[in-house]
Amino acid sequence: MGRNIRYLIIVGAILCAMLSMYTGSVVAADATITVSPETPSPKSTVTFTAEFDSGDIQSVYLNYNECNSQACYSLYNKSMESIGDNKFEVEITLLKDDATYVQYWLQFKSADGWSSSEVEKTYLSTDSGGDSNDSPGFELLLVVLSIVLLTIIFKIKRKK
Repeated sequence: MGRNIRYLIIVGAILCAMLSMYTGSVVAADATITVSPETPSPKSTVTFTAEFDSGDIQSVYLNYNECNSQACYSLYNKSMESIGDNKFEVEITLLKDDATYVQYWLQFKSADGWSSSEVEKTYLSTDSGGDSNDSPGFELLLVVLSIVLLTIIFKIKRKK
């Protein structure tokens, strides 16, 4: 009985080692992903370019979702078009105005099979560019205060 347990442990260890070697050899190529513009704003158009250092890449898909501090919205999957030697590109339009970052990764097919890249993040620009929120600021308060003060001053001068 003790021999059988030892035998099972040795066979299990060998199978685990073979499985880990197999999964490590599936990676076909490394991809460099470029985002343009580097810090996009919410609801803008963004171009993703993927360049592979080696391998015969047959198809590439960009997986992405828009996220904020509470949650990530729906996952999108877009096919990327080939624009040259192992270079692929896709243009997307961000949909959420409260998103603070986009997380994305690639799934690509090569002669070795399907592989995925690491998940990456691009933070969105939260700069509103000044008073573009269509709400009145302190200027309106100063104008109203000035009118009230001028009215008071004119009434005091008329009484004298």
